[in-house]
Amino acid sequence: MNLLISKDIKQYINNNESYLITFVYNGNIFTNNIEHLHSVTDNIINYIMNKLKHYEPKKEINKFKRDIYFSQIRDKNNKTEKIYSNYYNFIMEFNLHYKIYLIQTDYKTYDKQSFPNLNKYHYTSEIEQKIIKIENIELIIENNIVFIKFKNPNIDILCDIINVVDSYDTM
Repeated sequence: MNLLISKDIKQYINNNESYLITFVYNGNIFTNNIEHLHSVTDNIINYIMNKLKHYEPKKEINKFKRDIYFSQIRDKNNKTEKIYSNYYNFIMEFNLHYKIYLIQTDYKTYDKQSFPNLNKYHYTSEIEQKIIKIENIELIIENNIVFIKFKNPNIDILCDIINVVDSYDTM
């Protein structure tokens, strides 16, 4: 099994920049929009939590409704509302057991008045995020998509997280 090590990824990450890593099991992020790691169950969360327990990961669950209207996105539940746009810049692809894509992200937030006041949005979905936090790295399992969000990470911990997720199918 191939492992991602610090020197493989360190050269692509700049301080004070936000990044996203997504895992694609079957296919290519550029040829279809379906990114999946099989059918994600609680087994993967238990597996990851167990493998990374020495980092004392924190687990949380977020449930919210996501409305998308062209490039603006609104995530809303009974506690919070966040309106934003995502801008993605592809950096690198790593081929381990899964295809792993490193993407630089930029989020622009908006106020409530900027979101279109329409009766029907372009797309609406119910989202459940299971988040595992280790330092300033968030491993997020959102419906059947697995990705990692980070800014200024400890590269060794980031590589450990990537390798644990990548090893899930081979246990």
